[in-house]
Formats: sequence, structure tokens, C-alpha cells
Amino acid sequence: MLNNKEIELIEYMNYQVMNNGMDGWLGNRAYEKVFEFIEILKKRNSELDQQVASIFTKATVSGLGYYQHKDSIFIPEIKGMCDEYEKEIEECSKQYQQIAKDFMNSYGLEDYLTKFTQNISS
Repeated sequence: MLNNKEIELIEYMNYQVMNNGMDGWLGNRAYEKVFEFIEILKKRNSELDQQVASIFTKATVSGLGYYQHKDSIFIPEIKGMCDEYEKEIEECSKQYQQIAKDFMNSYGLEDYLTKFTQNISS
């Protein structure tokens, strides 16, 4: 059973990615909470939790690599590396968006995209 703080963190992570994309999630420094988030996912450790943990881990590694090197993209090798980081971040965003609804529902929560769509149609 999750406590309120853990539920809030799951909802926060979902909101950040679904509202801002994985690059926005990184830009908003939500990655600072990724270790807490993964610890929550480890509690239940379902296949879906493992997929989400993997996506957020890959995005964090790629995002930190990108932000560390982005000021040196005038060097062709570093530009190539940063391009790969950006592709990985975009792929992580797509992967999460595909499973977000099932993931959030598995915790009895509503994903941000569903909430947003319902608010618009109301």
C-alpha cells in the first residue's frame, strides 16, 4: 500500500512527462526525484513497474549526458553523441506515453492525459 507522498510522486512524474514530454521532465529537473520514484516502483515490482523504471532510468542517463555535453556540440563527435542522447530521450517519451494509462490505472490512479481530455470535454 502506498502512502500519500508516494502517490503524489507517481502523479507528479506522470504529469511532468505527459504534459511536458520527457525532455520537459528533464528540463524541469524532475529527474532529481527519479531515485525515490524507482524505490516506489520496486515495492510492487510488477512487469509494468519494471518497464517504467527502465524508461525513466534511460531518460535520466541520456538527459544528464546531453546536458553535460550540449555546450560542446561544435565538436562533431560530441554533436553526434548529443544527437543520440536526444533520440533516446524522445524514444523514452514515446515508450512511456504508450504505457502511461495502464501504469497509472494499475495503481488505481488516473493518468494526466485522461484527466486533461476529460477537463476539455467538460
